[in-house]
Amino acid sequence: MGMTVKAAYYAAFSGCSAESEASFATIVFLAQKVDELQLPTVLTIEKPQFRIAATIVENTQAKDQKILSLDSMQGTTAADIENGMTYLSVMESNLAILEDALN
Repeated sequence: MGMTVKAAYYAAFSGCSAESEASFATIVFLAQKVDELQLPTVLTIEKPQFRIAATIVENTQAKDQKILSLDSMQGTTAADIENGMTYLSVMESNLAILEDALN
């Protein structure tokens, strides 16, 4: 029989959209969740800007969480592809980031 894994996540925005600013209440909520769950890492797809993630970390008790960025491929250019970027290479990089975040 297969195993069912229930995962929870908390995000500043629904989906992958970060077109607007996160509210003060959202930042406070996420910082409290980082504290409550004693998370060592905050993940973002804001590459290379980590403004929201940095604000969340600044509002935690420890203020020392790593900020790691997953590549959503939203900013992939023709030059990236010409230089060898592939879907698989990006997903392998994201896997390495997730492994770092979970260890």
